[in-house]
Amino acid sequence: MPKLVQDIMEFSVHAYLSKNATLPEILDAIERVHNGEHFISPPVYRKDVKSKIEDNNFDLTPDENFAKFAELTERELDVVILLSKGYTNKEIAEKLFLSKYTIETHRKNIMKKFKLKTVGQLIYYATQQGLV
Repeated sequence: MPKLVQDIMEFSVHAYLSKNATLPEILDAIERVHNGEHFISPPVYRKDVKSKIEDNNFDLTPDENFAKFAELTERELDVVILLSKGYTNKEIAEKLFLSKYTIETHRKNIMKKFKLKTVGQLIYYATQQGLV
């Protein structure tokens, strides 16, 4: 996901749609936000993933990524799941009874393990693998 979109999502924005969003996609976004979830238009992910693949930043196949998820600690998995549900570092810290800095460290470690640059990429892979 582009850095700008990631930054916007950090400020309590609940949905991001591309200007080419279809009616079903808009309705899905509205329903998800109404249910307390976050929504980012799939073309945003696809465009980002395509550019990252072209930059050769994603060396792992989906199967290898699934294997990488198995290498995460239980706490790191908790962080991935809560990030995917749109929680901020502070909210995750409160939910898991940890400090915000501990969550930030977990988040950095997860990103390093997957060789990813944005949380959007992490959420994309977690979603693709059925983790969230």
